[in-house]
Amino acid sequence: MLRSAAQEPGLTHKWNSCVALFSRCTEALGALKKLADEGFSSDALACIGIVSPWLKTYLSQLDPPPGFPQSMIVQLQGSVSMVVIGFPISSVSRAIREGTTLNTTHMLSLALPGTAILSTDQHDYISALNHGQLLVIIRGSAAEVERAAELLATGAEIEVAVYEGACT
Repeated sequence: MLRSAAQEPGLTHKWNSCVALFSRCTEALGALKKLADEGFSSDALACIGIVSPWLKTYLSQLDPPPGFPQSMIVQLQGSVSMVVIGFPISSVSRAIREGTTLNTTHMLSLALPGTAILSTDQHDYISALNHGQLLVIIRGSAAEVERAAELLATGAEIEVAVYEGACT
């Protein structure tokens, strides 16, 4: 399903976002690899999701291709761990240094800072993350996120959404 959030009147932003939801980590990681292979900068790519034992093993054995973003595993409130790949790592690291207690909602806000995402979509993404799905996020110009949406709309994804006016 393709969603598109309306841009807030009077605001102009350099960045926009494309968000794709995947049910399997292999599909999400494959989407990141595909975007990197298509020339998207690792600074523009991200993925977040609850860590399964399989994903933790896979990431520890992953020999990332050139241009693939860095990854880290973060302990959330309770006994849940989340994988963070790409540009949210600096924000997550800063929150950890500041002693912030992280949960799924906070992780989504760190991955999509200042976006024009509708609150109903945010609730859907939090629910999806809590149910083991993964979000792949691409930020860039309107043309870049539209191109990313076309590349990701292959049938492996649950949905792809394009949001205009997302801040960095």
